[in-house]
Amino acid sequence: MFKYCCLNPIRGTILISGFWGLFFHACLALNTSVEAAEREVVIYLANETVPTAEERQNYETIIGWLSSDPSPKTEHIVSSLDHDLKRFQVAVDFEAGDLELNLPRQEALAGAILLTNQSIRSQKCLIWEAEEKMVRETPVSFNGSHENFILAANPVTQSDVLKSVLIFVASKFDPQQHRFVLLIKSHGSGTKLITPRLAVRAEETSRNEILKIANSELSENELPLWTDRLGITKSAFLEILTEAGTQQGMNFSLVFLEACNTMQHEFTGDDLPPNVQQLLLIRDRANYVNILYADVLQRQKEAGSFSQALLTDLPDKFTLIDHDTQPGETTAWWSWSKSNTLFR
Repeated sequence: MFKYCCLNPIRGTILISGFWGLFFHACLALNTSVEAAEREVVIYLANETVPTAEERQNYETIIGWLSSDPSPKTEHIVSSLDHDLKRFQVAVDFEAGDLELNLPRQEALAGAILLTNQSIRSQKCLIWEAEEKMVRETPVSFNGSHENFILAANPVTQSDVLKSVLIFVASKFDPQQHRFVLLIKSHGSGTKLITPRLAVRAEETSRNEILKIANSELSENELPLWTDRLGITKSAFLEILTEAGTQQGMNFSLVFLEACNTMQHEFTGDDLPPNVQQLLLIRDRANYVNILYADVLQRQKEAGSFSQALLTDLPDKFTLIDHDTQPGETTAWWSWSKSNTLFR
C-alpha cells in the first residue's frame, strides 16, 4: 500500500491519512471505553434510626423499663438509646446533604444513588447522573414490608432489600461500563454486620429480663433467642455481593461498612468475593460521622477516583481489607459477647 501511495502522491496521501484516521478513531473509541468502564458510581445506603410510630412506642417501653430501676449500666444504656434517636438521622441528613450539594460538580464520577431507611419506606431515592446539574428524586419500589415492625421500620437491615437495591442500581448504571463504590452506614454487632439499633420487641420480653440482661446478670447460655439480633450476617452480606457480580455483573472498587463491631467478624482476603476489590472497616467504635464526603469529592480529581480519594489520609481507626489480607491481620483487640452489645 505504501509503495502505491508513493507512485500517486495525492491518492497516497488520502489513503495514508484515511488509514491513520481510522486507527486514531479506533484507539480513541477504545480509550473512551476504558475510561467509561473505570468511572465509578457511588451507592450511599443508610440504616439510620428513624422510628415509625409503632417502633417509637417500643423504644419508650424498653427505655421505661430500663429507667425504672436505675444502675450505672442501665443509665448508660438509656443515655445511649436517647442519643442515637437524636443523632443518627442528623448525621445521615448531613452526609446526604453534602453529597447532594457536591455531586453535580464532579466530572470523574458517573453517578450516585442515595437511599436511607426513611426514603425506602417512602418509596423514593435520590439519583444523580454525570453531567446533570442537580440530584433528583426518583420513585423506587422496594418491598420493605415485614411482619416484624422493627424490620419494617429498618428495611436496610433486610437481605432481600439490599439485593433489590443492587439490582436497581445495576438497572440504572450499566455494570459493563461502571465500577461501584458501596457505602453502608449502619449499626452492627458481633453476629450481624447490619442491624437495627434496638432489635427486641417489648412483646417478646419483659421488664425483669431486660434489666437482667442490661446489668449483665445472665450468662451467655441463659440469654434469650432474641439477643441474636435481627439483621444481615457476614455470610449473607458476602453472598449478596457475590450474586451482584454473577447475576448483575457488578464490580465494586470499594465497599465501606461504616458500623460498630465489624472487626469482630475477622475478615480476610479469602472472604472477599472476586468482584469486590477492597473492603473498608472501622477498627474501633464508629462515630455518627466518620468521613467528610465533601472533602472526599474535593480531592477526587487529584486522587483519580472517588474510592481512592476516600482512602487518602485515613486515620488508624480504619482497616482496609484486600485479597492479600491474611488471617489475624484484622482481629479486633477486644472480646465480644452478646450481652455487651445488646444495648450499646
